[in-house]
Amino acid sequence: MQKKAHAPDYILLLLCVVLLFSGIFILASVSAAFSLQKTGSTFFFLNHQLLFGLLPGLLLATLAYFTRIEFIKKWSVVGLLLTIVALGLIFLPGIGGKLGGAARWLTLGPITFQPSEFLKIGFIVYLASWLVARMQKQPSIPYKGWLAGFTHTLLPFGIIISVLGLFLILQPDIGTLGVIGIISLMMYFSAATPLWHTLVLM
Repeated sequence: MQKKAHAPDYILLLLCVVLLFSGIFILASVSAAFSLQKTGSTFFFLNHQLLFGLLPGLLLATLAYFTRIEFIKKWSVVGLLLTIVALGLIFLPGIGGKLGGAARWLTLGPITFQPSEFLKIGFIVYLASWLVARMQKQPSIPYKGWLAGFTHTLLPFGIIISVLGLFLILQPDIGTLGVIGIISLMMYFSAATPLWHTLVLM
């Protein structure tokens, strides 16, 4: 029997579009004078964001929409591990780069990028699949009570966050750490975990 195609969440899609165009409008407004002064073009930074930010984002979003969720779940851990390796390579001489006293850049040949930017996506995807798997397995664990919830969910979650947080603090990249921390807490709370877990993490 052929499976029916899953309809998109139009409310979520609308919110994303509103946030997207709001950000573009704000960028165009606040950067116009500075862009004209530095580059001679009023829309240099806007065009750069559209070309290297919006366009790749739309392509990735389209690819993700047509990719089976089972495939994403299966490879999410691989993506996270590769990102963690990239975060570690930042601190190696000749590969990692510093800017303004922060070691956030990784240079591979002609390509220079920030692994922490990929971490924002990779970790959220992995955390979503991990929480789903944990919640599905929780009824079958042999012991009950607060200890079960602690060792089964809260403890491994805290370890994952601590490892990633250590890499981000050493860079330092407190902004990315804050973004990941807030999103992680929201996802953890939304996964029907006990309220006291969230209170402990906070």
